[in-house]
Amino acid sequence: MNKINLKNSTLFLFWQYIVTTVILMTLYTGGNRYAPELTHFVLDQNYLSDLGRTINFAGKPNAYSIFYTITLSLVGIGIFLFFLQATRIITNKL
Repeated sequence: MNKINLKNSTLFLFWQYIVTTVILMTLYTGGNRYAPELTHFVLDQNYLSDLGRTINFAGKPNAYSIFYTITLSLVGIGIFLFFLQATRIITNKL
């Protein structure tokens, strides 16, 4: 994997996480811990990890939580690969 592929794959994973998170915020129906009766995601009252809850605060199943879990897992793998490759690039230049 060269520098260009590393940059492109990192940017792809970044934008994938942002877009998926925004979509899941619009689909979220479970309120928050202080107001479980709300039917939407409130950015300053919910945590991003609420998107991954299998049962939301209203007590209903969150069918979209699997998408957040998959996206977050892909970002974790991408960060690991990024630093692995960056370490190889740096040590080869020294």
